[in-house]
Amino acid sequence: MKTYRRTLIVASMNGSVNELQMAAKDPRLGDRKVLSHGAATTSFRYYGIEPDSIVERNSAQTVRQELGGRTSAILTGTQVQDKQNLWTIEQRFWRAVEGRIRTIAVLDAMDNLKERFAMMTARPDGKIIIARNFELILPTAIAVPSEEIKQRMVELGFPTDRLYAIGSPGAEYQIQRRDEFLACSAETRRKILAMPAYSSFFQDENAKLVVWLSDSMNVCPDIGFDEKSVMQEFLGVLDNVAKSTGLKINVIVRPHPFRKDDAQKAFDSCTSESGTVRAVLHNPISNSDDKKNFYTMEELFAALRTDDILAGTFNLPIEEASRSGWPMQKLSFVPEIAEKYKFQQELVDRGIVSRAINMDMLAQLLNSALTKGLEQQTDPRVEMHKGALDRLVELCYP
Repeated sequence: MKTYRRTLIVASMNGSVNELQMAAKDPRLGDRKVLSHGAATTSFRYYGIEPDSIVERNSAQTVRQELGGRTSAILTGTQVQDKQNLWTIEQRFWRAVEGRIRTIAVLDAMDNLKERFAMMTARPDGKIIIARNFELILPTAIAVPSEEIKQRMVELGFPTDRLYAIGSPGAEYQIQRRDEFLACSAETRRKILAMPAYSSFFQDENAKLVVWLSDSMNVCPDIGFDEKSVMQEFLGVLDNVAKSTGLKINVIVRPHPFRKDDAQKAFDSCTSESGTVRAVLHNPISNSDDKKNFYTMEELFAALRTDDILAGTFNLPIEEASRSGWPMQKLSFVPEIAEKYKFQQELVDRGIVSRAINMDMLAQLLNSALTKGLEQQTDPRVEMHKGALDRLVELCYP
């Protein structure tokens, strides 16, 4: 006799949706209810999934209201809480059904690992830190993309019996679609650059395209830089390189979808008219109703040629592009980063991402990237993500 299955799928960030969207369509998980919060709603819709429930408030009451019916498993993403709530909505679900319903969290990033499973609090200066005397808030099982991440989490104090290295379902999907997107990359590039949001860009086929991924450093209060300072330094050095090389460069500054106002303030404070660099701040996820300027992350990846640059600090899209083998140049800029932070160090050590820790190094890397190309490796672990969805389904219903 076949056992009844009803799976609640919960996500609040676009990165989580990337990992969960194939599961949301998989009949092996039985009856599926999709609950979205925050940026996840737009991301689910991009994948053709209309959420069954769109949650506006992250609260214990919301969780109680959504737990009706015969739920047999809850599948969630993870996120770092950066608001005034101590708990993420995913954590609320894990704790609410602890010991009664199996909960599985899929890790979509390799950084801020402890922060995704700890209670956070805000300091008087607005910086977000792990609460004093915190405890880990854990689901039944945590699906992680690699054995290396599993080992790192064990070293951080996570129980081994809750960690499962299954690969990345999101990377599996990206790998399946990557060649399809790359086949029409020139057309995709023209489509994106012709959007009204980028009307100020150089209309020159030879102009380079650089994407700067902007994000708040609130969860890393002592990291050594903030969103404004790192953006200002990156754009300043890029402008100098453009002037010295005579190149024309279009820059998409892509803010975090939850924190676009902070990024706008940082952007406004550090940009000015330039004859060599044209920069525009825009994230289509933040403005999903603006159909004339909407495109997906896969389309953006495809629009970047092999001599273009995807740059940021240690942002998730850099990790996603590396994990799935997209061929653009990948650059991390973390000026004077505090020694204790090892974000995406694994990608740097393997030669998949190039890293600058000061402005001189950044100038050298940008000059090389834009004139002759950086020597970078393709992640040799791309193949390990194939079959990740099958392993996730087995983890939900062992």
